[in-house]
Amino acid sequence: MTPVGPAGPTPPVPPARPVTPGDAEDGNPLDLENAAPHEIAHRRVGILSGRAWQQTKARDELNAGPQSPIGLAAMYSASGATRPAGTTVAALCGGAIAAAELSGSAFGAIPGAVFDAALASVLLILFVWRPQSASGRLLPVLALVALIRPISLASAVPTLAPLAWYALAGLPLLVGAMLATRLVDEPARELHLRMERPRLDATIAATGILAGLVGYFLLNPTPLLARPSAVGYAAMVAILVVFGGVLEELIFRGLVQNAAIQTLGGTWNGVAFTAALSMALYWGSGSIPYMLLMGVMGCVFGLVLLRGASLWGIALSHGLMLLTIALLAQGLAR
Repeated sequence: MTPVGPAGPTPPVPPARPVTPGDAEDGNPLDLENAAPHEIAHRRVGILSGRAWQQTKARDELNAGPQSPIGLAAMYSASGATRPAGTTVAALCGGAIAAAELSGSAFGAIPGAVFDAALASVLLILFVWRPQSASGRLLPVLALVALIRPISLASAVPTLAPLAWYALAGLPLLVGAMLATRLVDEPARELHLRMERPRLDATIAATGILAGLVGYFLLNPTPLLARPSAVGYAAMVAILVVFGGVLEELIFRGLVQNAAIQTLGGTWNGVAFTAALSMALYWGSGSIPYMLLMGVMGCVFGLVLLRGASLWGIALSHGLMLLTIALLAQGLAR
């Protein structure tokens, strides 16, 4: 039995001349030794077999060529095709993040955080849309930067100590930064993870203490520990070094600066862009001199990184700067 009823006699195929390899209607030779009987019969009456149909379809698609995008797709495709256009995209995205930070003084922190979250979504959509564009690698790391403010505000739990807020905000950002390193072809080289000049690393780390002294007088911060203890000091050291120094330098001097140099063309442009972007995030400190200090330190970190320092030495310098400010605030408050 067959699915449609009793099997009947198979109608004979009308006799025809022997089939040769040149009989294929689509120009593809037919393998007489390996072809199925129904395929040979189909070729006799000019019907393309499944295999021949696939070959013809592939040939037609190749001849048709890629279709030009229209509308918004065409505009973004053209904008991401050249380096000047990539520079424009980078400047617009970086300016939008900085504007969201600066808008906190006029509209409050919540509207700026909402704008940052929406901007991060747009940047990720553009990256998925055109990952090979001139600004493709910069878009996801800028999305990570845009998420810093919303995550920081969401981590401000009133029942927890302010020091715990750094850890709550830093954990998801650290995971995101580590995932973003997969966008880099050679992370050890491009992110400067190898310590090839330990003396330079030690020197730049020591400058973090001096910068911390200046930063304390510019910022005049409040103590982080309400009840100082050995455990509290150990937690403060670990949190500020890991989530303050290592995390911030991995995002900015590692990921953003590396992508900005490739997008903008030239080391100075990438260093200046990254330093200005990181400086804008310190607008919430309430001290413009301290924000300018962080901009200068960002330029120094970026240039030293390109002169042979490792990311670890720069991260340690940033961590020591934060620790110096925190310890001075803690000691002078007692």
